[in-house]
Amino acid sequence: MGNYQTQGEAQVEGTELLREFNDYKNGKKRLSKADFSKRIKSDCEKQNRSSSLEEEKLNELSPEKDVVEFKDFLKWKISIGSEKSELPKLLAELFNEVDDGDGFLTPEELMKIEKGVSVVISREEAEEIISTWDSNGDGKMDLGDYIEYKTATSRMSLR
Repeated sequence: MGNYQTQGEAQVEGTELLREFNDYKNGKKRLSKADFSKRIKSDCEKQNRSSSLEEEKLNELSPEKDVVEFKDFLKWKISIGSEKSELPKLLAELFNEVDDGDGFLTPEELMKIEKGVSVVISREEAEEIISTWDSNGDGKMDLGDYIEYKTATSRMSLR
């Protein structure tokens, strides 16, 4: 897995993102887009910076939605250019959301995760991606392989 985190480390850090999302929900069952937008403005004002980019990205990611789900939150974090050190955490969360629990992505799971970030790939493309990025030759894509693939190809199209 190179310089990337172990799956356990990524899961712990992914939990931090879930805590951050729950903090935005502020004890409510759901996070409304309006409440999230207010919180973004407030956080940016505290840091003496404009919130226009963050708000614009939020509207681009979910123009038809009134509620922000965790997956939307992760996509938003990626789209606003969160620190590069956060990218593996964000990718790990997406991986874990789609993985059936075996620690590997099947072609179907890879297709699903890509579709979740607005990238449509065929089963054949998913099989080719897994084959290309499989670092140990076992024919499977684990978390490290996935992070390396996404980081290297920058295919995370979030429009």
